[in-house]
Amino acid sequence: MDPEDPDYGGFVHPSSRFVDGRQSILKGQELCALYLTPGVDLPWSRSRLARHVGAHLAFLRTCAYEDGSIDHLGSGIGTGPEAGFVLPFLCETFRRFSASDLPEQREALDTLEPFILRSADVVRREPALTSNHRWAACAGPLSVVQGLFPNPKNASVIDDYLADGIDLNDDGLYYEERSPNYDTVANWGLILLADHYRRPDLLKLVERNLRFALKMRQPNGEAETLFSLRQDRGKAGASFGNYYIMRRIANESGDGVLAQGADQLLEEMEKSDDRDRIITSYHLLSVARRADELTIARKPLPNNYVEWFNTSAMWRARSMGAAATVAADPGGHYFDTILGGWGGAKRSDAVMSYHFHDAVIASVKLLWGAGIGGLRPQRIEQLGDNEVRLSFDDPGWDHIAHFRREERREPRRLPVNLRGSIDVAWQACGEVALRIRVEGWERVPVNLQLLLREQGELVPADKGPLALERGGRTYSDGGTYTLRSPAGARVEVLGLPQSKHQLNLGKSPPIPGKAERRAHRLIAGLLTPVDFRVVLRPVRPVDT
Repeated sequence: MDPEDPDYGGFVHPSSRFVDGRQSILKGQELCALYLTPGVDLPWSRSRLARHVGAHLAFLRTCAYEDGSIDHLGSGIGTGPEAGFVLPFLCETFRRFSASDLPEQREALDTLEPFILRSADVVRREPALTSNHRWAACAGPLSVVQGLFPNPKNASVIDDYLADGIDLNDDGLYYEERSPNYDTVANWGLILLADHYRRPDLLKLVERNLRFALKMRQPNGEAETLFSLRQDRGKAGASFGNYYIMRRIANESGDGVLAQGADQLLEEMEKSDDRDRIITSYHLLSVARRADELTIARKPLPNNYVEWFNTSAMWRARSMGAAATVAADPGGHYFDTILGGWGGAKRSDAVMSYHFHDAVIASVKLLWGAGIGGLRPQRIEQLGDNEVRLSFDDPGWDHIAHFRREERREPRRLPVNLRGSIDVAWQACGEVALRIRVEGWERVPVNLQLLLREQGELVPADKGPLALERGGRTYSDGGTYTLRSPAGARVEVLGLPQSKHQLNLGKSPPIPGKAERRAHRLIAGLLTPVDFRVVLRPVRPVDT
């Protein structure tokens, strides 16, 4: 709180000790929410809180670049979307200061109006950098600004983004990023457009996504992230949604399943130490503005089904505390192709996850050839009601001699003759059988890897338990293994062959995720050709 400090009025992150522009503005609006909302129990005296609000207004006058952009997470790059993310908050603060008779009103309005107008200008000029930016950082925020400061240029940009179409498929998946975390971001942007741009039809799209999210909810309550292309991929404890959004859409639709989902998210939010989940900020208040308390009769969440998500190239089964997700990666995203890179097209090699209560196999991978090849399936086909096949034929790739003169950079074709498949068969008891096959050139190293959540224990048959360590590795000895979670859930792994090598394949995955960096790997190191069967069998009852 030193007025001479360049970051005066900003918020210092407790771990990094860095004052980030966007996050400081968001936290600052929560501070204003406390001050401006009648009947809120205040942690400080009114006079002290007023001083903090004044300090934050001073921060707003200095934290953006001259063109109105805001630094992106300390990168030194000013972007329009960073300014766009904060606009709905600032607009609500402006509205509430306008309606108040507080002594800070004039200073607040004189600070907020130029900041909002300059931010809107940079959002109009600068492009969205990711798919979700279009709705949550550009079109949605501009629709909120339009209600305060009408400008035909805002409508022009909003209409231009809407003309792209919404990247939500028939399954309810935002297919550009395939990320549960960014589902919430995109949903919020569409709700802003529905409310402020008179597009109530967009709420139906949000509802479709929420139904998909509930189908992807794991037995331990977290979200499935196997298929994500963003930074929540493989994250433990990822939330399957946002309480305020789920509550709003439950009220809009009158659906008891969504209402039950909102209850679950509220319970999760109240137990969490993550303060970002317990938000009083204006953007979520505005989402919930027309949503009263949920009086809808609750209906059970889906927990016993086998479902084929054909448009998304995914298949999922769940019953009796167990769930399996199998996913292909059709490509068509920003990881799709690389120029002059080893390993060809960048498609996911995380093909399956398995959860039994809190015993978690975050990913199953089938890798070969010094870690630059493996099963990165574009295709998934249904073999029966409870069985699917993932397959991949690696034809090789072009390597560009980038070190030569540009006109001499002819591609060198690197051929590959390996073909692989995994058949996944599900039983109603939660048991999963995997048939793994790789053929082509002989005596090429292959790894089947099970990425185990780094908690609990791995118990080999007739041996003592091994602690699951971050980044740990256990090579199969051909026996039975039992995965045991901290809460006592157990999954038997049967049929892993004895390892013939211990080469470290797949150190750098084509599309990285948190599980790859953290999980303990149970590995069968083999040589082609490969053809064997592995069974994942949940053990009941769960120990308490």
